[in-house]
Amino acid sequence: MMNMKENDFENYVMMNPYLFSLLNPNEFVVFAEIIRLCNINRNFASLGHFKEQLNMSIGTIRKSIDKLIKLNLISRCYDYNIGCHRYSLNLDVIADVYNKLNSLDIEERLSYCQKYIDECI
Repeated sequence: MMNMKENDFENYVMMNPYLFSLLNPNEFVVFAEIIRLCNINRNFASLGHFKEQLNMSIGTIRKSIDKLIKLNLISRCYDYNIGCHRYSLNLDVIADVYNKLNSLDIEERLSYCQKYIDECI
């Protein structure tokens, strides 16, 4: 049996349900899959992987990933040795967004999300 250490969960990220104020359902699902991959230290994924796992069209997946990048929630780079993209969570940005979403009431949350989207896009 593997011994778990306290710092094994240092960079573990959970989904925040308030993200529905910031992301549409497709973006939310793609973000959840990227979080899952990063949490298990499998940062590499092809569009085919996302299509198979999420049962979504590649066009929808691309749009969702592009929006997540524009919102600075994730970053992506292509690894020519592996032949697919490597995804990284921008932990500081995610923490700031989560803290803000958790501290606001619904009207303020919607206003914050619209302002955040306008600033990023």
